[in-house]
Amino acid sequence: MALKLPENSLNVLKHRYLLRNDKGEIVETPEQLFKRVAKNISLADVKYNKNIDLKKIEDIFFNMLSNLDFLKNS
Repeated sequence: MALKLPENSLNVLKHRYLLRNDKGEIVETPEQLFKRVAKNISLADVKYNKNIDLKKIEDIFFNMLSNLDFLKNS
């Protein structure tokens, strides 16, 4: 899936949020960032329901993030 983000948004992601290696080089794409964030947000649901379909919740959050319907504030 290719995310369609405005250039300014890509610049902010590059400067503030995408993972970097020890040399300071970006090693994550915006899509990988959204997957990482979706996974971590969905983990909170396990605290309330141990039988939850975690992958389904991750996918829901990922879709919300990638459609820019929900953006987690830092």
